[in-house]
Amino acid sequence: MLKIGDKIYCLQYSQLLMREQIIRITPTTAITNFGTKLKLEVKKDGFVQQINAGKFNSKTFFIETEELKNLFQKKVIISKISNFDFTKLDLQYLIKILEIIKT
Repeated sequence: MLKIGDKIYCLQYSQLLMREQIIRITPTTAITNFGTKLKLEVKKDGFVQQINAGKFNSKTFFIETEELKNLFQKKVIISKISNFDFTKLDLQYLIKILEIIKT
């Protein structure tokens, strides 16, 4: 059963898209901070069914697990690194980064 504060991960075509959080509960529905409406029941595999998703919806939702949490954190870090302007760094830091990448 979902409750306020639970973190839900949205996947589309097996790719992790975003993390949402339950902010409101009604007698039959959980609503996330992105407005996604989900059934309260959590299946054994952690799957949470979206309400009124539409026939061709390709998104799936799962309650937070350690694996999903780590995967999401890794995705966020990689995104920040890939968008970083390395020309701002001194040579000594670039050398250290290169040493880390080589290992």
